[in-house]
This record gives sequence, structure tokens and C-alpha cells, in this order.
Amino acid sequence: MSIIALVIPAFLVPVLLPEDGAESSASEPAAFEGVAGAGTGESVVTDRGALIYGADPPAEVVAPVSAVLAFQDDAEQAVGDTMSGPAPTPQGADAVPAALDSLAPLRPGLSDQQYYEALAELVLPNGLVLDRNSDPRTVSSAATGLVGYALAVLAERGVADRTDVADHLRRGFETTRAANPTANRGWLSHFTRPDGTPKRHSEVSTIDTALFYAGLLKAAETLDLADLERDVRAAVDGVDVAWLSRDGVFLHGLEWPAEAGSTEPKIIPYTWNDTSEGAILYRLFGLPFRPATHRTDLPLFTYFYPLVLWPDWDEAGSGRTGGVAWNPAEPSPANPNGGDVYRYEGPDYRLLLAAAMAWQHKTLGHAGVTAADGPGGYTAFRPTLVSPLMLSSLAPRFVEAADTLRTHDLDATLPAYDLDAGWDAPDRLAIDYASYFLLRAAVIEPGFLPSETTNRDPNAPSLVAEVE
Repeated sequence: MSIIALVIPAFLVPVLLPEDGAESSASEPAAFEGVAGAGTGESVVTDRGALIYGADPPAEVVAPVSAVLAFQDDAEQAVGDTMSGPAPTPQGADAVPAALDSLAPLRPGLSDQQYYEALAELVLPNGLVLDRNSDPRTVSSAATGLVGYALAVLAERGVADRTDVADHLRRGFETTRAANPTANRGWLSHFTRPDGTPKRHSEVSTIDTALFYAGLLKAAETLDLADLERDVRAAVDGVDVAWLSRDGVFLHGLEWPAEAGSTEPKIIPYTWNDTSEGAILYRLFGLPFRPATHRTDLPLFTYFYPLVLWPDWDEAGSGRTGGVAWNPAEPSPANPNGGDVYRYEGPDYRLLLAAAMAWQHKTLGHAGVTAADGPGGYTAFRPTLVSPLMLSSLAPRFVEAADTLRTHDLDATLPAYDLDAGWDAPDRLAIDYASYFLLRAAVIEPGFLPSETTNRDPNAPSLVAEVE
């Protein structure tokens, strides 16, 4: 079956999927015919919080393992770094040479139409989005938000139908809200079943909640859906922020030992207190972000997730939700949105992304290390595992990305590739495809990364035409 044949049913044809571990019936939807892993009853879990390496790293590279201090209710506020562990060390005695701004042709990445086809195959009729194409039983709340935003941008660009996307966004929001247990106090499970009910293994995740709400808000703003924007803003205002934060610092989330609300939850003892994607939480809820740890050796997605949601990095907002959530206060000439003005004053993620790209290229000899499927499983930082598709989005503004693609002659349509093993990922992860598209379409192409925040000589020829 061709990809195009799969696109329309993903939006329009009702799909009924078996519960976790149930046997697949002969009437399993055509949208999953021929997909690796479908019908096996096995769930492939994308757990960004638990894994650093999915396979053993090269012996000469020390992993920057996250070792965040455990949270204790009676503990004093952490001072200084809340993460430890050495950064990867350079291979060999000499530093890797700086990237060369060669104009040799780049192999093209995905077009808007190809991104649409890849994303639409992962969309369910109720508006939820599968975590990956090989597992028709696992939905990701974060992917539902970011894919919704990506589809809205694709509709704005004339690739997707605006009415279909608007309907999809409303269904995804309503399905998620209706299925979320009230005991979660507005926070969402990272993974759910296709009907939106939480998976048994899934944590209630603060960052994935933020990605869901922020993605849908950006989608509603993009398509001028005032009713959806109002409803999502009100839902964000209803999230119990104090429950999963301490002294202005967000926790990672919680786990329910049994059914949600039937017993006391187990708080996940880690905090979002570093220069990672956790910044999204503070910006969404309009809280000060003063991270105790500043690092540029984390996987690249941690730096560009905040950028795809707020590409105009210096914009001011209103209310406790940082310019994206509804505030009923009366507007004024100084603040036409109403309420108190909120301006993000945390680290500039444009500069963090540039520093991370430079650090990877100098230290590892290439750039593009992020979180992705690897030869040994899902991996949050494997020094030889890069994303050519992500690099194709970054190449117009980051010379390290273009240099890596050229040096290794990488197929820029691959979501993940191991430079040592020669292995490429067979799966499509929804959040990866959505974020890589948004990185190109909403950040790079509109010019939200000026030359002073990237690693390219402003007088150098543009590479945009080569990677479109």
C-alpha cells in the first residue's frame, strides 16, 4: 500500500484497536497493514526520561549522564548544579577541526507534502496521535500537541486542508480532556491507549503535558480558531501547578501505583532546573525560569523544542501562563491582552542551540546527536547516533549541520542513523517528525534565528535552496 493511500483514512475512517496485549483481529484497520510490529501486542515505548544510552557507548566517550538530585519535601532548595557527570571527552589528543563552509550539494530532506503524509499516517480519527508507526496501541500526549501544531502550519502553507485540521485539533483536545482522570489535576499521562485512557506503565508527566497544551495553543493561534484557543487556555489555567512544583521549580511528574486517585501517588524525584526542554513549563505557566545548571552537552532536542513553540523568542505575554493562556483581566493600552504582562527572562535558547551544535562538532567530530532510536533501542544521547532529517532542517543556519551531512554523505530523509554501525531507524516517531518540520518551517525559514544567534558567517551564501 502506498503512503498516499494511508493519508486519508488516518483522518476520516473510524479505527478500533485492541487493548494492550490483546490479539489482533482479521479486521485490523488497513492503515496498519504491513507496518512492523503491528498486531504483535507489543508496545514500543519512547521513554525520554529514563534512557541515556540504548546501547553501550564507544569506550573513549564518557556519557553526560543526567544525575539530577532527588526531590525531598523537607529538603532545602538546591544550590548550584542539579545535574552532574562529565561531558563526553574529545576523541584523540587534538581537537576536531572546525566545520568547513563548503557549498558542495546537500542531499534533500523531506518536502512539506512528505512531512504531511508521514504525520497523517500517525493520526487517529479521535484526534490523538500515535507515538510511532510500529505501535498502533500507544498514543503520546506530547506528540498529539506538536503534531497538531505541525498540521496547522502545513494547512497554513496550503498542504493540508484547514477544515480537516481544525476538526482534528478539536477532537484531540476533547478526547484527551475527557479521558484524563480528575485525580491528575489537569496534568496528563505521557502515554495513553488509543481512546485516551492512561497506559498502565505511563507516568503523569509535566513536560509532556506542557508540550500537549502549548502545541494545541500554537495550532489554534495559527489557524485563528478562537473557540479552541479559549478552551485550551482555560484548561491550562485549570492545571494545578502547585501540586507538581516546589518553590517555583517544576517536578518531572508522578506515578500512580494503582488506579489514578485510588492511592497516594509516587512523586518522581527529579526537577526541571537546568537548560533543557523544561523551560517550556515555565514559559507556558508564566513563571520565572532561573535554572541552577547551564549545559550545552545535552541532546539537541532539548534546545530546539522551546524554539519551535516560541520562535519569536523575545515576545512578551500576559497572565500566569506566559502569553499563551487566557487571562480575563481587562485590557489596557499598555497590555491589550489583559492581565499582568509576562516576559520570559530565562536563558536564550537560540544561543544554547548554537553552543550545543558547536560543542558537538568540536568534541565528537560531527553534530546531530539527539534522542532517537538506535541499534540497541531508544537512546537519549549516543555520540555516534545522529538525525540526518533534523540536520537538514538546521543546515541553512548552522554550518556544523551542513558539514556533517556532507562529510558523511547522509541521506537527509532518515530520522536516525548510526555513523559507526551504518544503521538507520525503521520507525517514524511522531514527535520527531513534527519537531523537525516545525524547526525548518516555523523557525529557520522565517528567519527567527539571526546570524548573531547561529554559527554561520552572515556574509556566507545561503544554503536554504539546497535543503528545501
